[in-house]
Amino acid sequence: MVCVVGNFGVSFADTKITGNFARYSNPDFAMPKTKNGHVPKLCRNGLYAVVYARGEKLRLGKWDKATDLPTESALKAYARFVAEWVISPFTAGKTRQDGVTINELAAAFLTEKKSTTLKNDYWSYNVAMTTVQQLYDDVPTDSFSPKSLKAVRNVFVERGYSRKYCNRLTNMIRTAFRWGVAEELVKEATYNALKCVSSLVEGRTTAPETKKRTDVSDETVEATLPHLTPTVAAMVRIQKNTAMRPSEVCRMTPGQIDQTGNIWYYRPVKHKGTWRNHDRCISLGIQEQNILAPHLEGKKKDDAVFSPHISMSEYHKQQAEQRKSKVSPSQQKRHERSLQRERKKPLQPFWQTESYSQSIKHAINRANSTLPKSEQIKHWTPYQLRHAAISHIAATEGLDVARAVAGQKTINVTQHYNHSAKMVATDYMVKRDREMREKSAKASENKDIDNKNNAQD
Repeated sequence: MVCVVGNFGVSFADTKITGNFARYSNPDFAMPKTKNGHVPKLCRNGLYAVVYARGEKLRLGKWDKATDLPTESALKAYARFVAEWVISPFTAGKTRQDGVTINELAAAFLTEKKSTTLKNDYWSYNVAMTTVQQLYDDVPTDSFSPKSLKAVRNVFVERGYSRKYCNRLTNMIRTAFRWGVAEELVKEATYNALKCVSSLVEGRTTAPETKKRTDVSDETVEATLPHLTPTVAAMVRIQKNTAMRPSEVCRMTPGQIDQTGNIWYYRPVKHKGTWRNHDRCISLGIQEQNILAPHLEGKKKDDAVFSPHISMSEYHKQQAEQRKSKVSPSQQKRHERSLQRERKKPLQPFWQTESYSQSIKHAINRANSTLPKSEQIKHWTPYQLRHAAISHIAATEGLDVARAVAGQKTINVTQHYNHSAKMVATDYMVKRDREMREKSAKASENKDIDNKNNAQD
């Protein structure tokens, strides 16, 4: 078997490349490069030019016995294969006539999503597609019907997933089939049939409902701050003042902050709306600058403003200060040895949203273990902090200002984060009751004056 490397620019079998092969070795016909630089080779297998990819053999045309070279049609087919391989290695050379199975579609789709979506979104895609594989692993994609989709959705319900999450996973399965249509792995009629499956409706399914995310009160946040490390406390204060997303606080670097003017501007390189080409610019006033200043000292432009390493050191320092008994020499030696050893799981250079939330949770647990029941701190998350900030701005400055600060494109989206209606209604009721009490007190005072006047007469 003779193989030809993918760049077409070399000789093979110690034979000078001539004719059609010389044409493809022209720089004008240079093949594109893949991310890892590897392209499957064009090989001879008897009378055929083939490619071995994904553990299978793909025939691309004839191999000319007289010249011992691939035919022109085989070379063109190989050029098309490599161009498709650059886009998606798992689908290159495949067509829906090849009878693509659910397993093959899921593997190709998840590989694509792993490099193009956020970690949390990829995890959900993985849950959705692996469930489909468990039920319909070797079934052709075009045999996957609306009833099949309902059967998979029923598995989600039986697992106890919430109604909204079941609908989300179902939509992700439809997204996989839509992607398969674009890659010519699924017939368009199959995807159109899956679109006819309606979403689960509240009150008409056994899937539980999720609690709506609410904001967190200023009193609860202020009660939590003394129990956090200085780094995490600064993250909370920044997020509370600017209504940032937790991920934007965690990924902040000095190089992304424009410090030239009186107002600083933080422009995250990557954020929730990056894939939509949305620009995100967060204004940082004097209060925010004062909070950030100690965390910017001595940092390079690509360093984390809020470092997990520094936060861990602060935590150990707090624990040492709160220690009541003396440290024995043996404990001191063990501590010194532990500092020299490498951690089994090294700390990441940046905070993750999950670890940021867990840090707040553990701090509240530590505080509640020493506080009386009447003073217990209610648990909250960084996402609630964003809701609280948006609600406060909406109540004081209006929805349009809240939309701009939160980095949202429409007021309809901001309304989902706005919980100020309850605050406004409460303030109205308090104001009305106060006015009624004042009015009643004044009427009672006037009545007493009239009674005194009548008694004197």
